[in-house]
Amino acid sequence: MTEFRRESLTRYINHRSQQTLIRNKKRQSKKLVSRGTILNELSLLRSTLRLASREGYLATVPNFENLIVRTERGGREITQDEQEKLLAVFPIWMQRLWDFGRETCLSQGDLLRLTDSMIDERQGTITPEGDERRPALIKLHH
Repeated sequence: MTEFRRESLTRYINHRSQQTLIRNKKRQSKKLVSRGTILNELSLLRSTLRLASREGYLATVPNFENLIVRTERGGREITQDEQEKLLAVFPIWMQRLWDFGRETCLSQGDLLRLTDSMIDERQGTITPEGDERRPALIKLHH
């Protein structure tokens, strides 16, 4: 932990931004690692180095200034008026899907991958598969 320098961080950013994602531990995606993912990794490294230093380990915390720059997301939440206009033109099945996605906080990808086997109507739960990082259970309220 004593060998981290700012130059190492910039080399890491350049190297990591050329890598592609790995999906399901088996196949490599064509999609490049996003800048947000790299920033999250740098934030974790910075926190770890600071903690190690506070705990008395010989850890050098390089200058992260201007390396971790957060940008605003491209989208925005739609207004109530816009939502009402959209729902008015949606067929009934799309209105139900809209409500279901909003109430469960499932992403577009989760909604598209959702299968009958992931839904337990008796228990009132949904268990998305394929993403070990997220909570495995969504409790449905009736």
